[in-house]
Amino acid sequence: MAAEMIELDDSLVSWVRNLRRWFHHHPEPSFDEHKTQDKIVEILNGLGIENRRAGQTGVIADIRGNGTGRTDEPPMHCLTGASGANTDNRADVPDKAICVHQCPSVVSRSRRIALRADMDALRIQEAETSLNRDYRSENAGVMHACGHDGHMAILLGAARWLQEHRDKLAGNVRLIFQPAEEVPPGGAGRMIEAGCLDDVDAIIAVHIFGNMPLSRIGFRAGPFMAATRTFKVTIKGKPGHHMCPQDNIDPIQIAARFISTIQTDIRQRLSPNSRYVLGFGEVHSGMQHNQTPGEAKVVGTFRAYDVRDSETIAAAIRSNLDGLMLVYGRENGEGTTQTWGQTRAESDAGASSACPRPPSYTLDAEPAYPPLVNNPVFTKHAAEVLKAHFASVDDDMEPNLGGEDFACYVERVPGMFLFLGGGNPARGITAMNHSDRFDMDEAVLPTGIKVLLTVTTDFLHNPAPYLGE
Repeated sequence: MAAEMIELDDSLVSWVRNLRRWFHHHPEPSFDEHKTQDKIVEILNGLGIENRRAGQTGVIADIRGNGTGRTDEPPMHCLTGASGANTDNRADVPDKAICVHQCPSVVSRSRRIALRADMDALRIQEAETSLNRDYRSENAGVMHACGHDGHMAILLGAARWLQEHRDKLAGNVRLIFQPAEEVPPGGAGRMIEAGCLDDVDAIIAVHIFGNMPLSRIGFRAGPFMAATRTFKVTIKGKPGHHMCPQDNIDPIQIAARFISTIQTDIRQRLSPNSRYVLGFGEVHSGMQHNQTPGEAKVVGTFRAYDVRDSETIAAAIRSNLDGLMLVYGRENGEGTTQTWGQTRAESDAGASSACPRPPSYTLDAEPAYPPLVNNPVFTKHAAEVLKAHFASVDDDMEPNLGGEDFACYVERVPGMFLFLGGGNPARGITAMNHSDRFDMDEAVLPTGIKVLLTVTTDFLHNPAPYLGE
């Protein structure tokens, strides 16, 4: 089955809309998607799609096509490569193989494309609006504020259609329902460890944005989303009463200085052409209004398209904090500096590690997600196919400084990540993802299904131009 204008019947569209509302009404945070997992398994079982639980709260499923372009593979012991050596891994079987038992036919290994949807919600209290009264989150402090409810519904809609048309499907489809996209290190790694990419030739996914025009499709070949890192700084000062400031070292002042100066330090180190963003999400210190606290914590993220720029930012944070320790230590007649990842006590040979001289700091800034790079060959051909079937396709979209662990998949197999517009100002749907008022015009759901089906069916019918063969 080559890519053709795919039509969805009203019953499927209504079914998908109801699924999206169920998921939205029952959000669950990262690696706690137990009811969500149960629901997906129940639906897949009802559709007759083989599946298994994986990655703690994820699901892997397979649809096996029986259409033109596919011939059933013989048992594994029958296959060899051109050299005549037995192949021990089905993923290594070449497209053309011969039988060591002199079977007369030449067989072709079926291609397999994977479709992925993320499952987790965010720890955000959802605002009540005129639109969400029927499906607003029932879980206090948790909501689907990034479209994952829609992603799951879209993938299940595509799965139902593919299962119903498997007799015409010229290959196989892997369905990946992945937990914990929102919280680094993310769920992609666990799903890969569980075998979600085994025997997979390519992978695609879509992501809905509430401030993007309805049903617009956007992507670009090459770097598309940023490498992300979360940093956590703990600054230790010297606590005491406000009436004796000369005896205290105020970690809040040090944290404030760090927050107000780090951007300048970063800009002085990076090329003017480098694109990055650094933001602060949490600042915590103190519990008593008239006490200088002993500790302040600052948490944030930084993002860049180039991993080298990410390392430069990390080094700037370290240097800034080292300098602040020196300045505030001198002002108070104390202090030493420390190296990356150490407390001051660890770097000061004369100090006790159990009782470091203030001020000191610890820094955790481990990499989270790598840059998301859409495979250029795959993406270029997919763009041609999508433009032939959809009215609003932007294949040169501006790169996005968000982070996505879908990057882990396209590091391993060819594929692409696409944005879908879910906004509709006429209905008051304009909020950006991660807003407590985030929503989507549900007309985006059939568009998302058609995007997945268009690329999937065309890839399975003619994979060569997607893979550069």
